[in-house]
Amino acid sequence: MKSIDDDIKNGTYKRIYLLYGEERYLKNRYRDKLKEAIGTSDMNVSAYHGKDINIREVIDLAETMPFLSDRRLILLEETRFAKDSCDMLADYIPSIPETTTIVMAETEVSKGSKVFKAADKAGRTVEFAKQDERTLTTWVLSRCKKEKKQITSGAVKLLLERCGTDMVCLDSELEKLFSYTYGREDIKGEDVATVCVKQTEANIFDMITFVTTGRQKAALELYYEMLAMKEPPMRIMYLLSRQFNQLLQIRMLAETGHSPKAITEMLGLRGGFVVTKCLEQSRRFSVQDLRAMLEECVALEEAVKTGKLADTMSVELLIVKYGSLAS
Repeated sequence: MKSIDDDIKNGTYKRIYLLYGEERYLKNRYRDKLKEAIGTSDMNVSAYHGKDINIREVIDLAETMPFLSDRRLILLEETRFAKDSCDMLADYIPSIPETTTIVMAETEVSKGSKVFKAADKAGRTVEFAKQDERTLTTWVLSRCKKEKKQITSGAVKLLLERCGTDMVCLDSELEKLFSYTYGREDIKGEDVATVCVKQTEANIFDMITFVTTGRQKAALELYYEMLAMKEPPMRIMYLLSRQFNQLLQIRMLAETGHSPKAITEMLGLRGGFVVTKCLEQSRRFSVQDLRAMLEECVALEEAVKTGKLADTMSVELLIVKYGSLAS
Protein backbone atom coordinates (compact mmCIF):
# COMPACT_ATOMS: atom_id res chain seq x y z
CA MET A 1 0.00 0.00 0.00
CA LYS A 2 2.86 2.33 0.80
CA SER A 3 4.22 1.83 -2.70
CA ILE A 4 0.93 3.08 -4.18
CA ASP A 5 0.88 6.01 -1.78
CA ASP A 6 4.41 6.90 -2.87
CA ASP A 7 3.42 6.76 -6.56
CA ILE A 8 0.48 9.05 -5.89
CA LYS A 9 2.63 11.45 -3.86
CA ASN A 10 5.31 11.60 -6.57
CA GLY A 11 2.87 11.64 -9.47
CA THR A 12 4.69 8.78 -11.15
CA TYR A 13 2.41 5.91 -12.12
CA LYS A 14 3.15 2.37 -13.23
CA ARG A 15 1.55 1.01 -16.37
CA ILE A 16 -0.31 -1.67 -14.39
CA TYR A 17 -1.46 -2.16 -10.80
CA LEU A 18 -2.79 -5.53 -9.65
CA LEU A 19 -4.74 -5.11 -6.41
CA TYR A 20 -5.81 -8.44 -4.98
CA GLY A 21 -7.13 -10.12 -1.85
CA GLU A 22 -10.29 -10.55 0.23
CA GLU A 23 -10.38 -7.12 1.87
CA ARG A 24 -12.80 -5.24 -0.39
CA TYR A 25 -12.75 -1.96 1.53
CA LEU A 26 -9.02 -1.33 1.24
CA LYS A 27 -8.85 -2.72 -2.29
CA ASN A 28 -11.65 -0.45 -3.48
CA ARG A 29 -10.20 2.48 -1.59
CA TYR A 30 -6.84 2.20 -3.35
CA ARG A 31 -8.51 1.62 -6.70
CA ASP A 32 -10.43 4.87 -6.18
CA LYS A 33 -7.34 6.68 -4.89
CA LEU A 34 -5.48 5.81 -8.08
CA LYS A 35 -8.43 6.88 -10.21
CA GLU A 36 -8.72 10.21 -8.39
CA ALA A 37 -4.97 10.87 -8.39
CA ILE A 38 -4.52 10.12 -12.09
CA GLY A 39 -7.34 12.60 -12.58
CA THR A 40 -8.15 11.87 -16.18
CA SER A 41 -11.49 12.88 -17.70
CA ASP A 42 -14.40 10.44 -17.77
CA MET A 43 -14.02 9.92 -21.50
CA ASN A 44 -10.57 8.47 -20.83
CA VAL A 45 -11.74 6.06 -18.12
CA SER A 46 -13.08 2.63 -19.08
CA ALA A 47 -14.27 -0.09 -16.69
CA TYR A 48 -14.72 -3.81 -17.31
CA HIS A 49 -16.11 -6.38 -14.89
CA GLY A 50 -16.30 -10.16 -14.95
CA LYS A 51 -14.52 -13.03 -16.67
CA ASP A 52 -16.21 -12.68 -20.07
CA ILE A 53 -14.25 -9.61 -21.13
CA ASN A 54 -13.03 -9.22 -24.69
CA ILE A 55 -9.32 -8.77 -23.99
CA ARG A 56 -8.64 -7.75 -27.60
CA GLU A 57 -10.98 -4.80 -27.09
CA VAL A 58 -9.15 -3.83 -23.89
CA ILE A 59 -5.77 -3.93 -25.63
CA ASP A 60 -7.03 -1.86 -28.56
CA LEU A 61 -8.34 0.71 -26.09
CA ALA A 62 -5.05 0.76 -24.19
CA GLU A 63 -3.27 1.52 -27.46
CA THR A 64 -5.54 4.51 -28.14
CA MET A 65 -4.11 7.90 -27.20
CA PRO A 66 -6.05 9.67 -24.43
CA PHE A 67 -8.31 12.50 -25.57
CA LEU A 68 -7.24 15.93 -24.27
CA SER A 69 -5.51 14.31 -21.33
CA ASP A 70 -2.12 12.91 -20.35
CA ARG A 71 -3.29 9.45 -19.44
CA ARG A 72 -5.92 6.81 -20.14
CA LEU A 73 -7.18 4.67 -17.25
CA ILE A 74 -8.60 1.14 -17.68
CA LEU A 75 -10.21 -0.63 -14.71
CA LEU A 76 -10.50 -4.42 -14.78
CA GLU A 77 -12.38 -6.10 -11.91
CA GLU A 78 -12.92 -9.77 -11.04
CA THR A 79 -11.72 -10.96 -14.43
CA ARG A 80 -9.83 -13.99 -13.02
CA PHE A 81 -7.08 -13.21 -15.54
CA ALA A 82 -4.51 -13.40 -12.73
CA LYS A 83 -6.05 -16.65 -11.48
CA ASP A 84 -6.91 -18.65 -14.59
CA SER A 85 -4.43 -16.62 -16.66
CA CYS A 86 -4.79 -14.91 -20.02
CA ASP A 87 -1.84 -15.30 -22.33
CA MET A 88 -2.81 -12.36 -24.55
CA LEU A 89 -2.89 -9.95 -21.61
CA ALA A 90 0.28 -11.40 -20.07
CA ASP A 91 2.16 -10.94 -23.35
CA TYR A 92 0.84 -7.40 -23.74
CA ILE A 93 1.60 -6.08 -20.23
CA PRO A 94 5.31 -5.30 -20.88
CA SER A 95 4.33 -3.10 -23.84
CA ILE A 96 1.50 -1.08 -22.27
CA PRO A 97 1.98 2.53 -23.51
CA GLU A 98 3.23 5.11 -21.03
CA THR A 99 -0.01 7.01 -21.62
CA THR A 100 -2.14 4.14 -20.26
CA THR A 101 -2.55 2.79 -16.74
CA ILE A 102 -4.40 -0.47 -16.13
CA VAL A 103 -5.73 -1.12 -12.62
CA MET A 104 -6.83 -4.69 -11.92
CA ALA A 105 -8.86 -5.53 -8.79
CA GLU A 106 -9.18 -9.24 -8.09
CA THR A 107 -10.25 -11.36 -5.14
CA GLU A 108 -8.32 -14.46 -6.18
CA VAL A 109 -4.99 -14.70 -7.97
CA SER A 110 -2.36 -17.33 -8.63
CA LYS A 111 1.13 -15.99 -8.12
CA GLY A 112 2.35 -18.54 -10.62
CA SER A 113 0.12 -17.28 -13.43
CA LYS A 114 1.64 -15.47 -16.39
CA VAL A 115 -0.51 -12.38 -15.79
CA PHE A 116 0.54 -12.09 -12.15
CA LYS A 117 4.22 -12.49 -13.00
CA ALA A 118 4.00 -9.96 -15.83
CA ALA A 119 2.16 -7.44 -13.64
CA ASP A 120 4.64 -7.95 -10.80
CA LYS A 121 7.57 -7.30 -13.14
CA ALA A 122 6.13 -4.36 -15.09
CA GLY A 123 4.03 -2.67 -12.40
CA ARG A 124 2.88 -3.23 -8.84
CA THR A 125 1.10 -6.18 -7.25
CA VAL A 126 -0.39 -5.37 -3.84
CA GLU A 127 -2.25 -7.79 -1.58
CA PHE A 128 -5.18 -6.63 0.53
CA ALA A 129 -5.73 -9.40 3.08
CA LYS A 130 -8.32 -9.55 5.83
CA GLN A 131 -7.13 -7.46 8.75
CA ASP A 132 -6.60 -8.88 12.23
CA GLU A 133 -8.44 -7.80 15.38
CA ARG A 134 -5.72 -5.42 16.58
CA THR A 135 -5.47 -3.63 13.22
CA LEU A 136 -9.25 -3.32 12.92
CA THR A 137 -9.50 -1.98 16.47
CA THR A 138 -6.92 0.68 15.67
CA TRP A 139 -8.78 1.55 12.47
CA VAL A 140 -12.14 1.84 14.25
CA LEU A 141 -10.59 4.11 16.90
CA SER A 142 -9.03 6.24 14.16
CA ARG A 143 -12.36 6.56 12.30
CA CYS A 144 -14.05 7.61 15.53
CA LYS A 145 -11.33 10.13 16.32
CA LYS A 146 -11.81 11.79 12.93
CA GLU A 147 -15.49 12.20 13.79
CA LYS A 148 -14.53 13.53 17.26
CA LYS A 149 -16.11 10.50 18.89
CA GLN A 150 -14.95 8.26 21.70
CA ILE A 151 -15.91 4.59 21.63
CA THR A 152 -15.65 2.20 24.56
CA SER A 153 -13.58 -0.97 24.32
CA GLY A 154 -16.76 -3.02 24.88
CA ALA A 155 -18.46 -1.26 21.97
CA VAL A 156 -15.49 -1.95 19.68
CA LYS A 157 -15.49 -5.62 20.67
CA LEU A 158 -19.22 -5.94 20.04
CA LEU A 159 -18.89 -4.17 16.69
CA LEU A 160 -16.18 -6.61 15.58
CA GLU A 161 -18.23 -9.57 16.77
CA ARG A 162 -21.20 -8.40 14.71
CA CYS A 163 -19.34 -7.39 11.55
CA GLY A 164 -16.37 -9.73 11.64
CA THR A 165 -13.37 -8.63 9.57
CA ASP A 166 -15.38 -7.10 6.73
CA MET A 167 -14.25 -3.48 6.63
CA VAL A 168 -17.03 -2.54 4.19
CA CYS A 169 -19.55 -3.67 6.81
CA LEU A 170 -17.61 -1.98 9.61
CA ASP A 171 -17.46 1.30 7.71
CA SER A 172 -21.20 1.18 6.99
CA GLU A 173 -22.08 0.40 10.61
CA LEU A 174 -19.77 3.14 11.89
CA GLU A 175 -21.57 5.67 9.70
CA LYS A 176 -24.86 4.55 11.27
CA LEU A 177 -23.38 4.92 14.75
CA PHE A 178 -22.09 8.42 14.00
CA SER A 179 -25.58 9.47 12.90
CA TYR A 180 -27.30 7.70 15.81
CA THR A 181 -25.04 9.37 18.40
CA TYR A 182 -25.27 12.82 16.82
CA GLY A 183 -24.97 15.47 19.52
CA ARG A 184 -22.81 13.44 21.90
CA GLU A 185 -19.21 12.30 21.84
CA ASP A 186 -19.38 8.78 23.26
CA ILE A 187 -20.38 5.52 21.57
CA LYS A 188 -21.32 2.71 23.94
CA GLY A 189 -22.05 -0.97 23.67
CA GLU A 190 -25.80 -0.40 23.84
CA ASP A 191 -25.53 1.91 20.82
CA VAL A 192 -23.89 -0.87 18.82
CA ALA A 193 -26.50 -3.38 20.00
CA THR A 194 -29.31 -1.02 18.93
CA VAL A 195 -27.97 0.16 15.59
CA CYS A 196 -25.69 -2.45 14.10
CA VAL A 197 -27.17 -5.32 12.14
CA LYS A 198 -25.75 -8.74 12.86
CA GLN A 199 -24.06 -10.45 9.96
CA THR A 200 -25.05 -14.01 9.16
CA GLU A 201 -21.80 -15.37 10.59
CA ALA A 202 -22.52 -13.67 13.93
CA ASN A 203 -25.99 -15.19 13.99
CA ILE A 204 -24.47 -18.62 13.31
CA PHE A 205 -22.11 -18.12 16.25
CA ASP A 206 -25.04 -17.24 18.51
CA MET A 207 -27.04 -20.20 17.22
CA ILE A 208 -24.23 -22.58 18.13
CA THR A 209 -23.94 -20.92 21.54
CA PHE A 210 -27.63 -21.65 22.10
CA VAL A 211 -27.15 -25.24 20.95
CA THR A 212 -24.09 -25.80 23.15
CA THR A 213 -25.95 -24.49 26.20
CA GLY A 214 -29.05 -26.56 25.55
CA ARG A 215 -31.27 -23.61 24.58
CA GLN A 216 -33.03 -25.26 21.67
CA LYS A 217 -35.95 -22.84 21.62
CA ALA A 218 -33.66 -19.79 21.34
CA ALA A 219 -31.65 -21.51 18.58
CA LEU A 220 -34.80 -22.34 16.62
CA GLU A 221 -36.18 -18.81 17.03
CA LEU A 222 -32.92 -17.39 15.66
CA TYR A 223 -33.07 -19.85 12.78
CA TYR A 224 -36.61 -18.76 11.90
CA GLU A 225 -35.51 -15.10 12.05
CA MET A 226 -32.75 -15.87 9.56
CA LEU A 227 -35.22 -17.61 7.27
CA ALA A 228 -37.51 -14.57 7.49
CA MET A 229 -34.52 -12.48 6.36
CA LYS A 230 -34.37 -14.68 3.21
CA GLU A 231 -31.22 -16.52 4.29
CA PRO A 232 -31.15 -19.85 2.38
CA PRO A 233 -31.33 -22.91 4.68
CA MET A 234 -28.45 -24.61 2.86
CA ARG A 235 -26.21 -21.60 3.38
CA ILE A 236 -27.06 -21.73 7.09
CA MET A 237 -26.22 -25.45 7.07
CA TYR A 238 -22.91 -24.74 5.32
CA LEU A 239 -21.97 -22.08 7.88
CA LEU A 240 -22.96 -24.35 10.75
CA SER A 241 -20.79 -27.17 9.42
CA ARG A 242 -17.90 -24.76 8.91
CA GLN A 243 -18.24 -23.56 12.49
CA PHE A 244 -18.43 -27.12 13.85
CA ASN A 245 -15.24 -27.89 11.93
CA GLN A 246 -13.58 -24.86 13.50
CA LEU A 247 -14.71 -25.94 16.97
CA LEU A 248 -13.22 -29.38 16.37
CA GLN A 249 -9.91 -27.97 15.19
CA ILE A 250 -9.66 -25.56 18.12
CA ARG A 251 -10.59 -28.26 20.62
CA MET A 252 -7.99 -30.70 19.29
CA LEU A 253 -5.25 -28.05 19.19
CA ALA A 254 -6.07 -26.96 22.73
CA GLU A 255 -5.90 -30.56 23.96
CA THR A 256 -2.40 -30.89 22.49
CA GLY A 257 -1.24 -27.91 24.55
CA HIS A 258 -1.48 -25.02 22.09
CA SER A 259 -2.26 -21.59 23.56
CA PRO A 260 -5.19 -19.45 22.30
CA LYS A 261 -2.66 -17.11 20.66
CA ALA A 262 -0.96 -20.00 18.84
CA ILE A 263 -4.32 -21.42 17.74
CA THR A 264 -5.35 -17.99 16.41
CA GLU A 265 -2.22 -17.81 14.26
CA MET A 266 -2.36 -21.45 13.10
CA LEU A 267 -6.00 -21.23 11.97
CA GLY A 268 -5.79 -17.67 10.65
CA LEU A 269 -8.62 -16.41 12.85
CA ARG A 270 -9.41 -12.72 13.25
CA GLY A 271 -8.70 -12.40 16.98
CA GLY A 272 -8.09 -14.09 20.30
CA PHE A 273 -11.65 -13.47 21.46
CA VAL A 274 -12.89 -15.82 18.71
CA VAL A 275 -10.72 -18.68 19.99
CA THR A 276 -11.75 -18.02 23.59
CA LYS A 277 -15.45 -18.22 22.73
CA CYS A 278 -14.98 -21.26 20.51
CA LEU A 279 -13.09 -23.06 23.26
CA GLU A 280 -15.95 -22.36 25.63
CA GLN A 281 -18.42 -23.76 23.10
CA SER A 282 -16.36 -26.82 22.19
CA ARG A 283 -15.80 -27.93 25.78
CA ARG A 284 -19.51 -28.67 26.12
CA PHE A 285 -19.08 -31.57 23.69
CA SER A 286 -16.66 -34.43 23.31
CA VAL A 287 -14.36 -34.61 20.28
CA GLN A 288 -16.48 -37.56 19.13
CA ASP A 289 -19.65 -35.44 19.33
CA LEU A 290 -18.05 -32.64 17.30
CA ARG A 291 -16.99 -35.13 14.63
CA ALA A 292 -20.51 -36.56 14.66
CA MET A 293 -21.94 -33.06 14.13
CA LEU A 294 -19.84 -32.63 11.00
CA GLU A 295 -20.89 -36.01 9.70
CA GLU A 296 -24.53 -35.17 10.45
CA CYS A 297 -24.26 -31.94 8.46
CA VAL A 298 -22.95 -33.87 5.46
CA ALA A 299 -25.69 -36.51 5.79
CA LEU A 300 -28.46 -33.90 6.09
CA GLU A 301 -27.13 -31.95 3.11
CA GLU A 302 -27.10 -35.15 1.06
CA ALA A 303 -30.68 -35.94 2.13
CA VAL A 304 -31.79 -32.49 0.94
CA LYS A 305 -29.98 -32.82 -2.39
CA THR A 306 -31.57 -36.23 -3.05
CA GLY A 307 -35.06 -34.99 -2.19
CA LYS A 308 -35.43 -37.10 0.96
CA LEU A 309 -35.69 -34.08 3.26
CA ALA A 310 -36.94 -30.49 3.03
CA ASP A 311 -34.11 -27.97 3.28
CA THR A 312 -35.77 -25.99 6.10
CA MET A 313 -36.19 -29.14 8.19
CA SER A 314 -32.52 -30.10 7.94
CA VAL A 315 -31.29 -27.33 10.24
CA GLU A 316 -34.20 -27.90 12.63
CA LEU A 317 -33.21 -31.56 13.04
CA LEU A 318 -29.59 -30.58 13.69
CA ILE A 319 -30.56 -28.05 16.37
CA VAL A 320 -32.94 -30.42 18.14
CA LYS A 321 -30.56 -33.40 18.07
CA TYR A 322 -27.41 -31.70 19.31
CA GLY A 323 -29.09 -29.21 21.63
CA SER A 324 -29.98 -32.20 23.78
CA LEU A 325 -26.35 -33.35 24.01
CA ALA A 326 -24.98 -30.11 25.47
CA SER A 327 -23.74 -30.44 29.03
